[in-house]
Amino acid sequence: RIVATSNITRTHSEQNANTAPQDSTKINELALHVSANGKAILDQNGQEVARSTSGTQRQSMTSLGESQKLPACTRCRQTCLACEGEVCVLYIRTCQWDFDCKSPSYCTPSDKYASAAGNGHCCVFYRLSCYALGSTERIDNSAATGSEIHSMAIQEISANAPLNTLLTALREDGGLIIKGLFDPAVIQTMDAAITAAAIDFQAGAATQGLGEDGKAFVGNNTIRFSSLGKISPAYFHMLDNPIYAALADAVLLPHCGSYWVNTAQAMLIGPGSAAQVLHRDCGNWPYVSETNWPDSPEATLSAMIALHDITDELGATRVVPGSHLWPDYQQQADASLSYPAEMQAGDALIYSGKLIHGGGANQTADLWRRAMHLSFVLGWLTPEESSPIDYTDADLAQQSPRVQRLLGHRSYDPRPHRGGGLWLRHVDPI
Repeated sequence: RIVATSNITRTHSEQNANTAPQDSTKINELALHVSANGKAILDQNGQEVARSTSGTQRQSMTSLGESQKLPACTRCRQTCLACEGEVCVLYIRTCQWDFDCKSPSYCTPSDKYASAAGNGHCCVFYRLSCYALGSTERIDNSAATGSEIHSMAIQEISANAPLNTLLTALREDGGLIIKGLFDPAVIQTMDAAITAAAIDFQAGAATQGLGEDGKAFVGNNTIRFSSLGKISPAYFHMLDNPIYAALADAVLLPHCGSYWVNTAQAMLIGPGSAAQVLHRDCGNWPYVSETNWPDSPEATLSAMIALHDITDELGATRVVPGSHLWPDYQQQADASLSYPAEMQAGDALIYSGKLIHGGGANQTADLWRRAMHLSFVLGWLTPEESSPIDYTDADLAQQSPRVQRLLGHRSYDPRPHRGGGLWLRHVDPI
């Protein structure tokens, strides 16, 4: 249970303005708890009083009566979007916990959340960084364990939303779920092709090029394989997806003249599989990513695409929203801080290479989690997959120039950035 009372320290901005706390009205304690799916706050009668909503809009806390309103409110972007500046929502998708606390170890500093991390304030990204269960005492989030810690729900936004809405969620949280990103017919075709091709690959055999270490990373009951254009032309349609292309352009082109496919893999997690180790994809290029962290360039952008409906029980990818901004690259994330990216067929988890994530545990007895990973990487970095030699010029002759470039059949031109031409043939561009 989370108990909120009127005994809340005012924000620094309010203290500086010499605004006296509104302590004249005694407010009854609210016995609130998190719903089973982690997406809503319920009162003592099981009635929903707040929830994490799709998109960037926060719902008003209209179900709280006047006598229940707290004397202090979150302060971010001038007004609290969660409750329209009236009620402190405790945690789910609030803008900013701006109360004094004991400098939580999992805090995310950024320009937008300037009062977080290192300034004696609570972390905006992690639930229960401010309140201990059953107490008004604020706690260090690292001291809480198990059920006392809840990760922030990742945003779910329609593919029809404006590009800027998608980019805002990506930049703030490090990832988002885009609902209906890929056409159902394309997904059905890829699902059938991948399922049929999977019989030729052994679970636990993929090494990621790292031998036994790579096998441990992938998992002993997980099937992975690539060269997906060889099993279905639907793959080429996915490479031309306009929304994913616009996101990749916005994230990667500030650092390169063009980008190409890092890898496209079938990722099938078998029943009984343990959760994958949490990691950052940008770790493939450590000298690029770790230098000047967290302000290093975005090296890669990824999509985890649901080929069927994927639940937490089935092994949904788990993410740690906000971890792309942690000040220490080496900081490890406890699994309890991760959130399952549950999706329906055609949805995609789009995430920064800096975001900490990992495949979830498949807790079923006889079901496989079927998903497809598709990532892009800066054009001056070496990708995971050997696309340029997997496909011949003839294979790609009828594909769009974008697809040809993504699969390494076009040269790299750094302009308008600095650098030289790369991936040339007879010292001329392909």
